[in-house]
Amino acid sequence: MRELNYKRCSEEIRSKAAFSEADKRAVLEELSPLEPVLLCTCNRTELYYFGNTEIGAEILSRRSGISVSELLPKLMIFSGRKAVNHLFRVTCGIDSMVVGEDEILGQVKKAYSFSAEKIALSAETNMIFQAAVAAAKII
Repeated sequence: MRELNYKRCSEEIRSKAAFSEADKRAVLEELSPLEPVLLCTCNRTELYYFGNTEIGAEILSRRSGISVSELLPKLMIFSGRKAVNHLFRVTCGIDSMVVGEDEILGQVKKAYSFSAEKIALSAETNMIFQAAVAAAKII
């Protein structure tokens, strides 16, 4: 999982990585075998997928116009269980500029639904995102 967020980069950089619907669709198509979910909000761009972490930086770089060398120091990179934990923290509003803010829940649901409509997601991906949404609703 690759993330650009308010903690590590300026609004200018984040705005370059705020992708249009067409860009989101292109990312999904390009990475479809890796089951990507692309979350873009005003404070973060997160790319969840199964695969090598370098691929995400290349995709974000190419789509945003930010060089990989400029982008890498600004990225937060999570893999395995840490990526899943991060998704839960984000979805529940724990990893937010305003802790407890629940707008992110709708944004995660929208990003997940967008991916599910455009590409085939595995049972594992569905389970992880649905569990994160369910946890956020409980919280």
